[in-house]
This record gives sequence, C-alpha cells and structure tokens, in this order.
Amino acid sequence: MRGVIFGVLGGVCALVAIGFLAGPGAPSVPFSTTLGAPGPHNAQAGSPGLAMGLVFSGDGSRVIARQENGDIVAWGLASGAPHRLGHTTGPFGYCAKDDVLLSSDGAGVALTSLSDGQARTLGRAPADYAALSEDCTTLAVAAKDATRISTWRLSPELRFLPVETQQPIRNGLAISPDGVRLAAATGTYSDAAGHDANLEIFVIPPWGPASAGPSVNDGLIVGMWRIAFSPDGALLYAGTQSEGKAGLRAFSTVDGAAHWGYDGFEANWVRGLAISPDGAILATGDENGMLRLWDGATGELLYEGWTGLPVQSLAFSPDGSMLAVGLWDATIGVAGVWGLITPKG
Repeated sequence: MRGVIFGVLGGVCALVAIGFLAGPGAPSVPFSTTLGAPGPHNAQAGSPGLAMGLVFSGDGSRVIARQENGDIVAWGLASGAPHRLGHTTGPFGYCAKDDVLLSSDGAGVALTSLSDGQARTLGRAPADYAALSEDCTTLAVAAKDATRISTWRLSPELRFLPVETQQPIRNGLAISPDGVRLAAATGTYSDAAGHDANLEIFVIPPWGPASAGPSVNDGLIVGMWRIAFSPDGALLYAGTQSEGKAGLRAFSTVDGAAHWGYDGFEANWVRGLAISPDGAILATGDENGMLRLWDGATGELLYEGWTGLPVQSLAFSPDGSMLAVGLWDATIGVAGVWGLITPKG
C-alpha cells in the first residue's frame, strides 16, 4: 500500500510518498483486555452491539459504549462485566469532570448525573448529533440535514446560543475542550452528484453570540465519521476520502489550512478517531482494521497494527495510558498505549 503525506513546515508544502503496511502484513495489535463477546457481523455491517461511540469514565475504571442498537453500556475493566446505563435514540456523550451522561429519548437531550441519577432535559426537538465540552460548560445539539445548531452555555448560568451553518449538518459535531470552538461536518449527498462535504468552524465566546470561523472545503470528502479538536483548540482532526481511499487531515482552526495530512489508506473510511488528553497522540482506525497512532502536532506515524476487524470507534483513558478500540464484532479491545510506542522525553 502507498500512502501520501502532506505537511506544512515554515510555510513550505511537502508532498512525500511513504509506504504503509496493510492487513496481515502489519503486526497484530496486542490487546491486554477484550470486553464483550463476539457478535454476528459481515463485510458491510457490524453487530447490533457494535460500539458506535466510546468514552472512558472519569476514573478510568470503565469503558462506556453507545451500541448500534441504542443501548448505553458501561464495561468494568477489572471485572469485564457490563452494566446498562440507559438508551439513546441518537446522540451520546459523556463529561468525565461531572460524571454526566448525554442521551436522547427522541424528543430532547438529557444530561444525567451518574452519581445521583438526577436528569436535566434541554430542547424539545429530535436530535441526531450532540457534543459536550470536556469542562461540562457547553452543549451543542443538531438534527441531521438541519442548518441550525442549538448551543447552550450550561454554566455559570444557562444561556442559549443558536448557530447557523451554511450547509446542512450531515455527520456530526465537535466542541473544543474549553467550549470556545464548535465544529460541524456539513454538506450534501446524492447518487448523481456524490458527496459535497465540508467542515464549518465557529467561535463561541463566553458572552456569546457565536461567530463563524473558517469553512474547509478543499475538494476532499471530509469528516464523514469523526472530527475532534486538539486539547488547545488550535487543530481540528478529520478523516478524509479521495478516489475511494481514506485519509487524514489536521486543519488549523484559525484559517482552515491543512497543517498535516495523509492520503491513500487501503480503506474507504477512517471510522475511529481520538486524541489523547495531552494532545500528544492521535489515534485512527479504519475499515481495513488498521490502528495507527500519530504525533498530534507533527503527524509523525508512531505505530501501526492490524486488529483483524474494521474499527468503528476509539477512546483514550483520562491519563492517556490506555486506548479502547470498538470492533465490528461488538467486542472492545483495550491496549496499553506505552506498550505500543515509547513515550518521548
């Protein structure tokens, strides 16, 4: 397999071809723990128990999964036992700081404290996508194919800040950890015209209202499965596709320029994407079963291994030492990050 790296260093653009391993030619990912039992799946779809989204609990003792059937399940790392937390018709999120779970019953979005069970409902319209900032202060909710994002400042006082996108929202939302920046994967699709995919970035100052930042549309199919901010909000990471092959980009949130990127993965989509809490490592997983770890700032490839199954979702533990990998047979593999790569410094 041939990969292409695009880098921007000191204003100079470089396009370099490099080799990537593919399939069984790469080493197998050494999972230390596997959660769940394998379920039925095929080459086009995962199991009903597939982890569409993953997060770690705040203390790192549990992995919380939003399954394809809508169930939200917490897996104890020590016991391997599942505990059903609830159900969602679409949106799913978690804020470790306050141990709050985000879900929807189809008629609004609920924030539920897992410590005392207290629930708070915001909005009364159906929602397909939602994002909650890591500091638990900002919530964004949107319906598929709508052009409005309902955004709330949750503290110190409740404030509603609607955001209007240029294109319909198609593939999700992301909020920077400090709640200051919001990104939407927008665009349209038809059998005749194909994908028109964009990334729209907004700035939400504490006093509001939101202001539009750069919009990314460089001819690639962008942000189809995951988008994520770097911890400092300076970069927006997104999966890409060109000519039927997946890729990866890190975009500047200031001007939308590509900071670094890769093209030509032997997979249709990068489905799993997660950034470590300190921003040092970006993890990606694709439909070919390849797990890759990158330097979040420079794009240097730090590790690649084969899981044997398509990867749907990824999550780092709060201390960045563990990586959870949602696989298409509904199992979740957990690997020690420093068993895959050597810490720098």
